[in-house]
Parts: sequence; C-alpha cells; structure tokens
Amino acid sequence: MRTDDPLAHTELTILLGLAFQVVLQEFVSRTAAAGYPDLRPVHGMVFQALKTNGSTRPSLPSSSG
Repeated sequence: MRTDDPLAHTELTILLGLAFQVVLQEFVSRTAAAGYPDLRPVHGMVFQALKTNGSTRPSLPSSSG
C-alpha cells in the first residue's frame, strides 16, 4: 500500500511527542491572547491538579505529586 503521507512510517512515540508540542503551543497562545502572557506550559500541569470545587494553596503540593 502506497501513501503520500510523509509521517506514515514515523514511530508513534515521535508522533505523540509532536502532538504534545502542538498542545503546549496552543496553551501558550490562548493564555497569552486571554491576557496572561506570563503563563508557561508548566502552569498547565497545576491547572490539571485543581479540583472542580476548588483547591487551597496548601492542598496543591500534595495533589501534584
């Protein structure tokens, strides 16, 4: 089977790494556009640790590992 896709024979780990980079860039772009240019991708990890009903500053270290 012949394909014109240049990534057809690229390993999955490389493709997942590329996708992760795209997501990080989108995070940076959207947060900057929303008026938060100082946020970096690492801040996204903190957002994932926040609970739906809120979190306190002392609870963040324990929930982030």
